[in-house]
Amino acid sequence: MPRDILTERQKEFIRTTWQELEADLTTIGTLVFLRIFNQNPKLKVIFPFRNNWGNDLVTHPAFARHSYRLVLHYFNFFSLY
Repeated sequence: MPRDILTERQKEFIRTTWQELEADLTTIGTLVFLRIFNQNPKLKVIFPFRNNWGNDLVTHPAFARHSYRLVLHYFNFFSLY
């Protein structure tokens, strides 16, 4: 994404928001994945935790790692602004 697409105000909003969210990336990633899987459960089959549901899913080590990494990539992307 070219840097000039966002206004300075939008960039500041992104920086501020992501600074607040940085404290708990795993929880944010968990919420993102749960929403994705609720909207389209078929996507879950490509993950190693595909047979886990509910508490078994959110406590699965691979799910926690993947949730964290997903949001970390977003965080790193938005930190460019």
